[in-house]
Amino acid sequence: MTDKASTTRLDQILLREGLVTEEQIKEALAKQKERGGRIGSQLLYDGYIDEAGLVKALATQYGCDGVVLSEIEIPEVIVRFIPTRIAVLRKVMPFDYDPNENILKVACENPLDERLQHELSFVARGKKIQLYIAVELALINAIAKHYMNFDPGQGDGPLLQLPPVDESLLHPEKAAESTEEAKPEETAGKLLLITEHGTVAEQLRACFGSAPYELEVVTSVAEAMARIENNRFHHIFIHCRVIEQCRELHHRVRKLAPSTAISVFDSLADLLLTDEPMAVAAD
Repeated sequence: MTDKASTTRLDQILLREGLVTEEQIKEALAKQKERGGRIGSQLLYDGYIDEAGLVKALATQYGCDGVVLSEIEIPEVIVRFIPTRIAVLRKVMPFDYDPNENILKVACENPLDERLQHELSFVARGKKIQLYIAVELALINAIAKHYMNFDPGQGDGPLLQLPPVDESLLHPEKAAESTEEAKPEETAGKLLLITEHGTVAEQLRACFGSAPYELEVVTSVAEAMARIENNRFHHIFIHCRVIEQCRELHHRVRKLAPSTAISVFDSLADLLLTDEPMAVAAD
């Protein structure tokens, strides 16, 4: 493995290797600009490239070995080498172990992260850590399957874990300021997602499966303002690209329903892999 990643962009490598077309790259870049996230994940999600092809390109970019996680079976004994909390928060997946060399092979998004390597060696009781590049979506699926008891391929239960409400952020006294009127419908499992695009919503609905949550999605702050007037939500998720437009909404929610949790997210992975309360929108 080299000490640093290649200066060649991933899209250039993909084109050079003939894994995608220029038109597909342009489309993926346009969607990335609108939605954020990684171009490789966008190409994979749209079906323009398979996991193996993307791993090959990423391995070339980082100058390291890669692993196609969807093609291997990971023994439970290997999974237990890395604690659940570390695997989820650091987005890593152990997949093989060489007892003769005491080397634990771990899939991650950045195999050049020396701090990550040292951290994993510590929690794995001094084992030598060999990092491999893996595809973001494959990492999410593997972590969900092995650490969160959710198998995307089997249509199992919800992958989304709702963060608990942070009591220090609640302001009950503000509720008294609201005018006396009929109490809006309250649903313990009602969620509101504010995003400029619908792809995340479609993915989340697939992840929820038969979960006892009611997910509502709006694509504008104006729609969100209208929804909170007559509904009470357990949790409101705001995409980081629209957070600046949501300050008035934040104040309104705090007045109408101070117990509603508000979180900001940057990508689908933020929502799927959250293990602690996410950052709350600033006043």
